[in-house]
Amino acid sequence: MEQNTPTYPNIVKSLDKLNILVFWQILKESNPLLLDGDYMEHKEYTAEEQDYIVHTWELLYDNYYQLKKDGKSKIVLDKSYNALMLSNTISELYTTLRFIQHLDELKSVIPENTYSELYINMLGTFHKTEPSLSLNYFEPSTYNLPIVQKHLNGLENKYNRLKLETDNEVQEQVDNVFTVIARVSRITQLKLNANDMVVSEWIAYEQQAKAIEKAEAEAAHNNKPTRKNKP
Repeated sequence: MEQNTPTYPNIVKSLDKLNILVFWQILKESNPLLLDGDYMEHKEYTAEEQDYIVHTWELLYDNYYQLKKDGKSKIVLDKSYNALMLSNTISELYTTLRFIQHLDELKSVIPENTYSELYINMLGTFHKTEPSLSLNYFEPSTYNLPIVQKHLNGLENKYNRLKLETDNEVQEQVDNVFTVIARVSRITQLKLNANDMVVSEWIAYEQQAKAIEKAEAEAAHNNKPTRKNKP
């Protein structure tokens, strides 16, 4: 019997449904879980749900860039995406680190072969998450965990630098959203609100704003007096 693929109805799966401010909030906070219409802090997700949400965000991210097609957006998106992936790596490494630390606390009350099997498996998880980690499967946790922690410290420093840089760039993009909306509202006399605007709609308005800007610049240039007709 064929199993049904989970649909996760509360997850936003289209740029036609995703609010433009939430889009940039996800990038700023490195938190794809905001795609969940029922998201709240400390809400628990299964590994399958988290994988689905991250995959959905990656598709939306790609779709956004395909629609925008400008170099500045690509730079901002790439930096924000790298920060998100780095954040996920750090989180996964800490989860495995804490598991081994807890395992060490139980070492005296669980069978030695059970401990050894779990410990080796967790070292494998470290390597799967971060292949550059150089761990020794024949050494105890007192040897390997300091190596992991030192690597984590380096990743966290890198993430903090990248996050500070991307936060400023993302804020510029958010400010641009309100600037464009104000410009289009002025020209079209429409009452536009970023809180009610989805990403695909925002991109269309941004293109409209650029067209208006270009037309105004051309009109100003054509009406500019030349040396011959200057009074």
